[in-house]
Amino acid sequence: MTKPLVSRVPAVLLDANFRVYALGNLISYIGTWAQRVAVGWLSWELTHQTFWVGFISLAQILPLIAFGPLSGALLDRHNHRYFAMTVNSALAALAVLLYVLTALHLMNIVMLLAIAFLLGVANSGYQAVRLAMIHEVVEPSLMAQAIAANSVVFNLSRAVGPAVAGIVIAHYGLAAAFAVNAISFLGILSAWTY
Repeated sequence: MTKPLVSRVPAVLLDANFRVYALGNLISYIGTWAQRVAVGWLSWELTHQTFWVGFISLAQILPLIAFGPLSGALLDRHNHRYFAMTVNSALAALAVLLYVLTALHLMNIVMLLAIAFLLGVANSGYQAVRLAMIHEVVEPSLMAQAIAANSVVFNLSRAVGPAVAGIVIAHYGLAAAFAVNAISFLGILSAWTY
């Protein structure tokens, strides 16, 4: 005799808090990965130089390494939920700024470099809180399942986000990809207020 479908679903997915958290993260991560593709694409359109495409990517990645430990120390001194909301609000504001500057054709490579660096700094803060918050979302007995599911959500978004970027850029332009990311932060910000 086969088990009912509910008994085959991992227990962590039956936890309402985790479902809201995971769905909010999934939506936000898809937007983030779409934006990363759009930032690279924009750096190429602005310069037509591979150097700048790589340098802009480096500006987004280096702060994760450099400021990650500092972000963790700041997180330990602050309320995790408020820290997460602050960091995600900053990331959303940067996405809006990217959208506005791109849509109005005011963007240049130096501005893009500065915004890419700020995105890296803000993302270093979110990496710290993303990993810490899971302990506040689920019971200790569900921790292993929650960590595994969180990893699946992150990697699924890495696959879907660039595809979303391609579709949005092809049909609506680069600015629209930044708008999609800005809107995607409503998912995670809503999850933090749940």
